[in-house]
Amino acid sequence: MGVYTLMQKIGSVYYFRQAVPNDLKIIIGRNEIKESLKTKDYKLAISRNKAKAIETEARFKALRNGEPVKTITISNQPIVSDNSVISIIPNYNSTTKGNGKTLRDICEKWIEQKAKDLKAEQGIELSVKDFEQVHGNILVGAITTGHLVEFRDWLLKQASASATKNKRIAQIKSLVSFAHNNDLIKTNPLLGFNLKIAKNDSKPYISFEKKELEALLLNDNFGNLRRSNPEYYWIILIGLFTGARVEEICQLLVSDVKEKQDIHYFDINEYEEGKSLKTQSSKRLVPIHYELSRIG
Repeated sequence: MGVYTLMQKIGSVYYFRQAVPNDLKIIIGRNEIKESLKTKDYKLAISRNKAKAIETEARFKALRNGEPVKTITISNQPIVSDNSVISIIPNYNSTTKGNGKTLRDICEKWIEQKAKDLKAEQGIELSVKDFEQVHGNILVGAITTGHLVEFRDWLLKQASASATKNKRIAQIKSLVSFAHNNDLIKTNPLLGFNLKIAKNDSKPYISFEKKELEALLLNDNFGNLRRSNPEYYWIILIGLFTGARVEEICQLLVSDVKEKQDIHYFDINEYEEGKSLKTQSSKRLVPIHYELSRIG
């Protein structure tokens, strides 16, 4: 039984698509081959698509027979006849996985070229760190849709918002796309692969029980922090009475403690260099609880 072959236009560029036969999915590591035909011209795309289909079938046959798969260099010249062959399909027997570049290597290059600010840099580094929790320091050319699915499943078990988890997934896809666009990998296996976590799939945050808070706060060790490590002491108390994020509390300055109409409050902002907030709506004024004022 045959498998589908089609041509698809994504944006202004045409793409070749072909389903991988069931018996080759384990070898190839994906369910579908999807590659750019590297042209916006319809007639040229049709010609390249036919040649691509012929070569893909030949590769499938070679893989089934255990024969070596030939690699033919892609040509930038138009295909002038149906007998012409152009290869823009990855060599599945190749040991080259992104020229030895790991995902972290790609992350560093991305930061050098595209990071607009510290927040963007920190965000994408966190995504790579989380991905490495699941797959280690993986070569970017070895990443498949299966790796992204496993990463999604791992994220589902983490206590963070679904929007944050989806951002992690999107950033890994962006790095793979960045590697492909810079010719560091031959293909982008994640192109067109949509994977999102629904809002109600996110694991809820777990609140402290009263007895847990008492065990944390009503003991000599915590009290001693006020003298030995006052920053830890106040981070915990400010978090308890404001619900602010740890990152927001740690970047508070003395000048961020303000007063207006006899009400003292924290001005959570990112005005000074080195400060960053998760979203623009995170900028806010938080009244200081009277108990905090009484303690300190």
